[in-house]
Amino acid sequence: MVHYDRISELHSWRSDWKICVKVLRKWRKIDQGEDTVEIIFCDVFGDKIQGTISNDLFLQFNNDVHENDWKIVSNFSIIPETSPIKIVDNNYRIRFMEETVLDDSEPVSSNHFIDYQSFDRLFDGFHAVRNVCLVRVEPILHVDNPNAVHYHERCRLVRFCLTNLEGHEIQCVAYNEHADFFDNNWWPTGSKPIVAVLRYWREKYTSGGQRIELLSVPGASTIVFDPLYTEVVDFYNRLIFTTNSGVMMKVMLRMGLAKNQRVGP
Repeated sequence: MVHYDRISELHSWRSDWKICVKVLRKWRKIDQGEDTVEIIFCDVFGDKIQGTISNDLFLQFNNDVHENDWKIVSNFSIIPETSPIKIVDNNYRIRFMEETVLDDSEPVSSNHFIDYQSFDRLFDGFHAVRNVCLVRVEPILHVDNPNAVHYHERCRLVRFCLTNLEGHEIQCVAYNEHADFFDNNWWPTGSKPIVAVLRYWREKYTSGGQRIELLSVPGASTIVFDPLYTEVVDFYNRLIFTTNSGVMMKVMLRMGLAKNQRVGP
């Protein structure tokens, strides 16, 4: 029987690793002149690690990596994670080399590997959100981009709000392609609550650390409305039950729930 290493065991003072992982996310990143492909891998135990394919290895590996595929990866290097914004909770990162071997694997699990977290745990640095419905999506704005190369270059943003069953709120800001997603797929039409799953967003503390906002990360972040995941369906059923009991309706009215509905993403 083939032995695969666990992602939680990976460290930089050994090199003969071999892992069987699912590709959860893949995106192209161009940052400060560096052009890379970034990947989030997850093993059957739910542990995650980010991987990087440098531009000189793009043609060698890019077409062999697709989201939701299971892969067997070996002969890669492990380096410390030094990015100021960690997409996953891991102190290391996989870096592809010319000698890296990437083989196909049969699916090992049908798990979506989403770490649903309650609002209070966001302050501990988690990136996925559970037990929320989506309210108050504001119109798209075009504002000056403070990170732009050219003066007065603009970026797009959409502010929206998440609330849980207890009525607690978290403010969120979607930038550029994520703002476009809201602008293209969301408009007022009914009062049906929408369950949103955010993945790979980052936290920003405001008001002296007393308040938290979630901000989209270019390329990496995702948002899904009403996915047919077991946990989401269960939460939606509880939400409807609570709404029918009148409790959630009072919360929604107090919060000024926008009569918003989306079409399919």
